[in-house]
Amino acid sequence: NYGLNTKLWAFDHNPAEAMSYAANILADSGAYAALDGTAVHDYSGEPSILTTLHNAYPNKNIYFTERMVWGTSGADRIIQFVRNWAKSYNAWVTMLDSNIAPEQWSGVPGPTIMIQDAYNPDNYWDTAEVYIMGQFSKFVKPGAKRIYSDYGSASTVTNVAFLNPDDTIVSVVVNQTSSSKQFKMLLPNSEQIVATVPAKAVATYKWQ
Repeated sequence: NYGLNTKLWAFDHNPAEAMSYAANILADSGAYAALDGTAVHDYSGEPSILTTLHNAYPNKNIYFTERMVWGTSGADRIIQFVRNWAKSYNAWVTMLDSNIAPEQWSGVPGPTIMIQDAYNPDNYWDTAEVYIMGQFSKFVKPGAKRIYSDYGSASTVTNVAFLNPDDTIVSVVVNQTSSSKQFKMLLPNSEQIVATVPAKAVATYKWQ
């Protein structure tokens, strides 16, 4: 009645239980018809389990809805989730203040991507994670589709590639190591891109 296009997501928990719990929900015909897909967190289990879930129910979406990941290992974790069919990454929590308020339930949480000054609420500062996430969000546009690329390895570089609606291709490349790494991308038209990613860095490449 109100013009809302509400979509229902089931589960909202960890990949470790995706097949024992979320898959059983989707196995119910009524639930399957009602659900847009499955929401997952990242506190236990590996992202690869989501490919098993996707293969079982390929017409249902998967969304990464809760966790905050940090540094180049965190960027690689996002890559792993996206390569295993997750359509989103929601940073949780976006901002706490410099006294970790108003968080009250888990002791000492990890850092957030923005920090508010507890003594001057109009003042805040960004952490490096703002810019790491920008390597994805500034270049991968709404409606983009993930396209094939080799994952690489944590000892060299890892990556994920997308085709944007405007026909640009974006590849996010992560170097988790303590030294710079050169890599080569071989394109379907036989062209290639050779580049170097500095130590502990994330780089994004975009071309037509």
